[in-house]
Amino acid sequence: GGRNKNVDNNGIQTIVEKIPTLASLLSKKGLNNKSAIQLQTRLFQGNYPKSASDVLMYLDPPPPKATSPSKKVKVQNEKEVEEAMKDLRLTRKQLWKENYPFPANHDYEVQMKTQQQNEKDETVDADNDHENNNSKNDDMKQEKNDNENTTHENKRKEMHQSIIQHGETLNEFWKQKRMKIISNDDNCNNSEGKTMALPLSLLLSLSQSKDIVNALGTNVTFFTHSDQRNKAKEEESNNNKEEEEEVKYIETFQSSNSTPKLHAMDCEMVKTTKGIEVARVTLLRYKQDAATHNKEDYDVLLDTLIKPQNPILDYLTDYSGMTPQLLENVTTNLSQIQCLLLSLICKDDVIIGHSLENDLRCLRLIHGCVVDTSVIFRGRNGRKYSLRHLSSVLLKRKIQINHPSNGTTTVSNKQDQQKGHCSEEDAAAALTLALRRCRIGPSFHMKEQLNRTNLLELICSTRRRYMHSSSTSWLFPVVTTNDVTKEGPLVCIGPQEWISKHVTSSNNNAHALSCENIKDEIMVKGIYSWLKQDKNKKNGGEVGRRKASLLWANLEVDVGEEENKGYKRIDKVVFDLISQVPASTTIFILFQNDYKKAITLTQRRKTCKDPRSTLGWTDCQEKEWTETVDRCRYCEAFWVGMSS
Repeated sequence: GGRNKNVDNNGIQTIVEKIPTLASLLSKKGLNNKSAIQLQTRLFQGNYPKSASDVLMYLDPPPPKATSPSKKVKVQNEKEVEEAMKDLRLTRKQLWKENYPFPANHDYEVQMKTQQQNEKDETVDADNDHENNNSKNDDMKQEKNDNENTTHENKRKEMHQSIIQHGETLNEFWKQKRMKIISNDDNCNNSEGKTMALPLSLLLSLSQSKDIVNALGTNVTFFTHSDQRNKAKEEESNNNKEEEEEVKYIETFQSSNSTPKLHAMDCEMVKTTKGIEVARVTLLRYKQDAATHNKEDYDVLLDTLIKPQNPILDYLTDYSGMTPQLLENVTTNLSQIQCLLLSLICKDDVIIGHSLENDLRCLRLIHGCVVDTSVIFRGRNGRKYSLRHLSSVLLKRKIQINHPSNGTTTVSNKQDQQKGHCSEEDAAAALTLALRRCRIGPSFHMKEQLNRTNLLELICSTRRRYMHSSSTSWLFPVVTTNDVTKEGPLVCIGPQEWISKHVTSSNNNAHALSCENIKDEIMVKGIYSWLKQDKNKKNGGEVGRRKASLLWANLEVDVGEEENKGYKRIDKVVFDLISQVPASTTIFILFQNDYKKAITLTQRRKTCKDPRSTLGWTDCQEKEWTETVDRCRYCEAFWVGMSS
């Protein structure tokens, strides 16, 4: 239609007239048995510039599956919240995976021990006569063990009954003394109403609590994926068994008169000579009253400091908020807190927390009905979000910041602030996250931006998968040979900044060579050496096999004042590439103009147009920016291959 072949649709002069080699390739005769196809493309949409590598080197993630948006549930009563909370509880497999404590007599443990015992019984054959002679002694020992087990079980039942009676006393206290008070911890200034925490006078005596823990205590096991880690823990525990006072784990049990309740828990720890120990524990109970106006209100059942059993090495003040002054006069023992928790929490009660396995292990508490916000809000790639991040994004609430030491909301001096987390604040955030997940549904989650797939990473992963499979029908189209394991390496040549952004940042085994500018003739010649024929090497009977299966070069040219010299350099590189590369090699060449200038002007424009800025942005600057972005957006590309 009379269209000028050297002018694109936007009136921008093409590069063909400035590079004679491209003009020869586009002619009917071609050059060195090669010809080219010219393409004009719009590299990106919108007004924010993108480089050619940003567009061509990555595959966009697949669109998310179309799902009907979950509607917000109108909770008529608290039973719906309880039912929804049951669906959020961790399964047994999830508890194992997150390394929650389990009793050593767990079904899985019993099954493994039974299997090992059966294997031992199959190998025993020569000692049968000796065992028959000692059968009477074994019967006597078994009878003695049965009597000891019966006595121990009766004692456990007695301790269970004392815990139940203690729990009834605590519940009666709540009915009579429930009222609004100011919390003893002035560092936590949450907007939720806080109720009176249990006074320490209701704790059992130290001797009585130790007797209960010794009677109800049990050994535990942790189900981790690494057997070596388990053996190391067993060896470490055996070595320290004689040195340290043994603290047994206790397991919550079901009370006949109790109804399931929702709790939230968080602990603060310190580092001692025997590892991490709990120094503060906070237990909240969700208000399930129908008359409550605030549907996320709670009662503070317990918020107290605990004296560690071993000397403290590090108070971890930046994280726990603990100081020597806070723990100086503390006399409350862990066993007393364990008994108190048994009185407040039943087996069917739900405990909500963030990475709650750490809190339960420090408290030596076994409880299987758990809602872990670090699990239910985990990303698709397994990323574990911090409670602070979840609270900031989903709740629009800032937590785990420096709290005023005087209880006020404004602090003029940073020295007047107290560092560390607030266990009540963290527990309340976890409770709110779980409640809103129940009411809103799965749509209440972290919105993730799926990463694009790097082409180099995709090729490398395809090769690795091919090594374990005999089928080649599913391979990525860029791999053209049947024997992909013998393909040459991937090679990337370009500026160091470009290599760091697009090559070394992804999981691939590409060769990265730095070439800051097209003037670096030595590195530019490396392109030819990676692609030209190797006549001295035979591979499978074929002569002239390419060294690199894929080469990606990003060469920068500064035309500027030396416009003619810059284009002459481009023409020389293209001519040498066509001359030295085999005709069977397909070449793709793309030219993009003024990318760095477009990025600079775009950022400057954003700064000047900010309402808070005093800088102006003139019409001339707007015109220059528009023209620069258009030159960066519309590109010319050439496919070069063997002439037909």
